[in-house]
Amino acid sequence: MYGKFVISLAIFGILEVSSQETTLECYDCDPKSELEKCADPRELSPIVSNCNKILKVEPNSTLICLSAYIKNSEQNQTGFYRGCRTQKYDVANYCDYFKEEFSTPNLTIINCASCNTDRCNIQKFTADEKTSAGNINTARYLSALLGIIIMNILYK
Repeated sequence: MYGKFVISLAIFGILEVSSQETTLECYDCDPKSELEKCADPRELSPIVSNCNKILKVEPNSTLICLSAYIKNSEQNQTGFYRGCRTQKYDVANYCDYFKEEFSTPNLTIINCASCNTDRCNIQKFTADEKTSAGNINTARYLSALLGIIIMNILYK
């Protein structure tokens, strides 16, 4: 029993390390220059960026895709931001961090979601949505749980 558990953990570790070495593609658009394309990336085809080529992954961090619905009160405009970001492991919720770092008196992050799979930053937000945040840790936990379940099935 103990041996199966150790093997399961070892395989999960290999899967986790290999998943960090793969490339991540995110929809990439700015609310100022590509307002229409940012609204629905699956239908309107904004730029897709390879995050590994445009961002440096620092130790103790991972690449994520981000979607944000932003309001500029000075110009009375709203828009979408989509793109690649780097999340440090000590940041539990990137959207909370993003709101804190990038909100100004005239710029408000109304809604935000982060994810870590190719082209996953497709969230649609509306003006009347309350602020909420996506969380990359949920995907990690589900991935770990799935790996352990698969290993237990294989070694029964």
